[in-house]
Amino acid sequence: MPGGMHMSSTGDLWSDLQQRQLDAMKQFQESVTETMRTWQEAFTPSNASEGAEAASKAFSQLPTPAQVADGYFKFAEEVLSRQHEFAMKLIEALTPPQPKS
Repeated sequence: MPGGMHMSSTGDLWSDLQQRQLDAMKQFQESVTETMRTWQEAFTPSNASEGAEAASKAFSQLPTPAQVADGYFKFAEEVLSRQHEFAMKLIEALTPPQPKS
């Protein structure tokens, strides 16, 4: 192929797509974790500008850890559902038409 490029196998392309999605998910998770860590450090009683009362008020507005976990897994379920739907549509698109009898 021009420019020294070569056609990858379908398996290689599929593996690459999956790896990119996993990498994006990991990056998202790391970003959320770092944001929460920064937020938590900013509002600990020792760092809060208004003292312990301000920190308590700020934390009371956050979802509970269980709510965060539930929300995350609902998101993961939706991602998995969409991936399944995508895979089924891809299979349908790649299935040759059946000969008419």
